[in-house]
Amino acid sequence: MGFFKKIFGDSRDDVLAKSDMQMARDEIADFHKMVNERAAREGGEYLFKTEYVAAWQAFRDDPNINTARKFLDEAPNLLQYFQMCSPGHDFYTTSRSLKERGLQG
Repeated sequence: MGFFKKIFGDSRDDVLAKSDMQMARDEIADFHKMVNERAAREGGEYLFKTEYVAAWQAFRDDPNINTARKFLDEAPNLLQYFQMCSPGHDFYTTSRSLKERGLQG
């Protein structure tokens, strides 16, 4: 492993190339649901920028590397979801195992 990669990790495109797009979409959808439920409990609402919503809807409806890139242009901090949903990550392995056993939807 090269020094740069060891220090900084994979590039965004490297992460996206190996990420399970449907899994990432489902996890981000769960995140949206969680923050909206929290806001409702606290008597408010969670507001998203129009550009974010448009990019999210495009990725949600057609999860692929191109829509993921555009989505991450609006929300670069969500790259961690794509990392988690990649082979070799513990979350990915556990999620796949649970799904194969019928323990996760």
